[in-house]
Amino acid sequence: MIGKITIGTIWDAIPESSVGVYIGRSIKQPSPLGNPFVINASRTREEACEQYEEYLMDKMNQGDREVLTELNRIGSILLSGKDVLLRCYCKNRLCHGEFIKSVLDDAITNKVLD
Repeated sequence: MIGKITIGTIWDAIPESSVGVYIGRSIKQPSPLGNPFVINASRTREEACEQYEEYLMDKMNQGDREVLTELNRIGSILLSGKDVLLRCYCKNRLCHGEFIKSVLDDAITNKVLD
């Protein structure tokens, strides 16, 4: 059985059957999957998430070792049957984690994980 991916915040409790994976860009502990596009006066949340999609695809297509290693690590957790809670600072809002989830779901469906 394959685990499922949910998206939550860093403040959400991690269920016992899940593994929490931080996907933010915190200066103290940045994730390789963090969204480098900051929401500000010139960039909406939607634009930041759209730009992230292109950014992540470019990183994957270029063979970025850090990004691919993290995606494979999360995929391995899912394939082991455990659920994954992607954790970010977005609270009840659109989050780049949705795209990460879709990439992982596609990889598992198409059996392209290492």
